[in-house]
Amino acid sequence: MTETKVGLRGAIGATFSNIFKQRLNLPSEEDLIEEEYETRDNTLIAVRFLLTLVMVTLVSQQVSKKIIVRPIIDHLRGNDISEIFINAEMKEEAFNELRFYEQSLRFDGLLDDDLVLSQEEKEAKLALKAAELSEEYREESQNALGNRFADLIAVAICFLMTKIYGDEMYAVSQLWRTLLRTMSDSAKAFVLILSTDIFVGFHSAHGWEVALDWLAHHLGVAADHALIFLFIATVPVILDTIIKYGIFQSDQLSSSTVASFKEMNH
Repeated sequence: MTETKVGLRGAIGATFSNIFKQRLNLPSEEDLIEEEYETRDNTLIAVRFLLTLVMVTLVSQQVSKKIIVRPIIDHLRGNDISEIFINAEMKEEAFNELRFYEQSLRFDGLLDDDLVLSQEEKEAKLALKAAELSEEYREESQNALGNRFADLIAVAICFLMTKIYGDEMYAVSQLWRTLLRTMSDSAKAFVLILSTDIFVGFHSAHGWEVALDWLAHHLGVAADHALIFLFIATVPVILDTIIKYGIFQSDQLSSSTVASFKEMNH
């Protein structure tokens, strides 16, 4: 009889406990542990996939250029003298180097009589220097053309990986949501201001100029500084407007985060 009362009391207590948890919608300890393990696994998968994506993209660019693209370009272009320079800026750089070399020979002769060269010796040295420059700029031109096609291959591989590995991309999106959920409002505002100032801030114009100059050299395109300055004067401003509008209209950012971003941005 006593055992029956104890059992009845335990059953009633467990029932009320379950009802109480359901009413308050409190997760159990097992659910919390399972969620923690799931978050950890998703984080590992996302980080591993992002690192793999970056490494595969970089390696595919280099490997495709050396094994596929460069041999084809070298075969098609050959040793034609007219194919040394792929843009006028590169040709001007070579002329300036040759002119500087000629002036340095003359300057050395003015400083030291033993270094004075005859016209034949001077012509021979200039011819040798011109041959070195032609080989150097031919290689640079071939490399720039190889970069164009190898970059396309790397971008295509990167795009295919994001489409094929859908589960890993979902883990990346979950990681991003977790970071947004766990960061404080002040930290979110700090990250937003830091990222916007780097790309569209007052001092970002110098960074854009360096990046565009590097891209032009990487692809073997003449760097038109007028177009670069026009790009800097328009695109970062448009990006700044779009980003700020998206921040103030976003449903994933709390009002305190938006207020903190507004105050810190001023």
